[in-house]
Amino acid sequence: MLVPTTVKEHLALQLRQLRREMGWSQEKLAEEASMHRTYLAGIERSLRNPSLENLIKLANALGVTMTELFARPEGASPARSPRVGTRRKPRPK
Repeated sequence: MLVPTTVKEHLALQLRQLRREMGWSQEKLAEEASMHRTYLAGIERSLRNPSLENLIKLANALGVTMTELFARPEGASPARSPRVGTRRKPRPK
């Protein structure tokens, strides 16, 4: 299984898994979440950075909480968690 290294990759894997558990196509989930199918496809391929509003729509459509939407996908390695960002060095004054 692909190990997610970014938050977008983590979300993509979890979203795809939840959608498949429902037995839904991307088209069905997009319809239930009131978004375009190609936008959803972009989220599932880690190409899109969805807004909080769209994440809530997806969670509601799937009948899960936001916590469940960001939970570790089944089968993913517990040793690695998604990278939220990199810490920047402070600029010299």
